[in-house]
Amino acid sequence: MSDQLLIRIDEDLKRAFIASCKGQDQTASQVLRAFVRSYVAQNGQAPLFPVDRKLSGKEVKRRKSHEALAPGAKRTANQKAGGSGKGRGQ
Repeated sequence: MSDQLLIRIDEDLKRAFIASCKGQDQTASQVLRAFVRSYVAQNGQAPLFPVDRKLSGKEVKRRKSHEALAPGAKRTANQKAGGSGKGRGQ
């Protein structure tokens, strides 16, 4: 990992979260990274992260569907036709 995210959280909630993570045999960091990836994927931001492991077919399909088009983005005529969206000189 190359960066950190600092958040403020209620002390009791933090203790309960860490205990819950331990109960699932996971670290708080593992759970939070998974949450952030899922949140970003569901909100259409792509690409999410570099592939550092072999993905299952299901994961590849899921990522491709999220990378297809971010919400609110407009497709060019070339992209609608299946092109890369890059014209000459770009």
